[in-house]
Amino acid sequence: MNICVYGAASNSISEKHVQIVGKLGEALAERGHTLVFGGGSGGAMGAAARGAKKGGAKKILAVMPRFLNLDGVLYEGATDVIYTDTMHERKRLLEDNAEAFIVTPGGIGTFDELFEILSLKQLARMNKPIVLLNSEGYFDAFLGLMKVAIDGNFMSDKNLDMFFVTDDVNAALDYVENYKAGEFISLSELKDVNFDTKKEGEKTYGFFGGETPSVSPINELFGAVKNQRVLYDLLEDIWCEYSCAPRLREKWSESNKTLGQCSITSFLVQDIFGGKVYGVPLSSGGVHCFNEVNGVVFDLTSEQFGEEKLSYTFDYPQTREEHFKDKDKFSRYEYIKRELLKKIK
Repeated sequence: MNICVYGAASNSISEKHVQIVGKLGEALAERGHTLVFGGGSGGAMGAAARGAKKGGAKKILAVMPRFLNLDGVLYEGATDVIYTDTMHERKRLLEDNAEAFIVTPGGIGTFDELFEILSLKQLARMNKPIVLLNSEGYFDAFLGLMKVAIDGNFMSDKNLDMFFVTDDVNAALDYVENYKAGEFISLSELKDVNFDTKKEGEKTYGFFGGETPSVSPINELFGAVKNQRVLYDLLEDIWCEYSCAPRLREKWSESNKTLGQCSITSFLVQDIFGGKVYGVPLSSGGVHCFNEVNGVVFDLTSEQFGEEKLSYTFDYPQTREEHFKDKDKFSRYEYIKRELLKKIK
């Protein structure tokens, strides 16, 4: 699992905070996880990275803005480094590369990152585990602020369900490892949020996740594809017998357009919206691909299964490298991508 650790960059913080974050990094690595962090060598950031190195981490991903790439600022033991032009881009890449977040004591930058992921989770733009590592009671005042907002009816007390608070490193890791997607507040229970609900007469989508919150394109080439439902509408005119998996072509028909289209569609979705591709094992021995983007799970090609219910879990991540070893599959993927670009241009 890729776990993003947020925390202070300052070397002036208490050594007690440095030590517990170092233990977090070490334990995280010993459990086989990847550390994703802001790239700094000082404070809690550096402690997490050094701890992960000590714990034998196979991968430590640093995301660092270029203007901070100065002597002594960047942690030099990272296995992978992504440089960004802006702090905003840095935040987005930290979020996109993380499957869980552990927030440790920090200052304005850490608060910014914390409120960003809480806002995303509240608005159902992602559903990833969030932990506050409450070293030395650091987040007690934050929890007090949340209570003031709840008591004043500025937000629902259900918002407290969005994160887990602990001062124990192992409890923090246990929580993220055992977190279940959907273990979150119902949108209908949130106050003062316009959810842009479906209006009378609007199209109802039959694919799994057809009524989930919209995800937005991250690829400028596909800016006209506003969300997953727009993509589905476009693909309805592109899916065809040629784009169907060869072993299923005899069964493909206009009334079953999604048959044999799952993997090429899922990786096209990833091109447009980002996120990850996962597989559902089938009794036939293969896997059926679906997408997760910032906690929003959907499967544009699920209708081929009719009334059959698939079990969507994150246990079987899929990679395009593995799938596209099949040259025919890659050719079919290129075909639907090319046809989509023609349509939106």
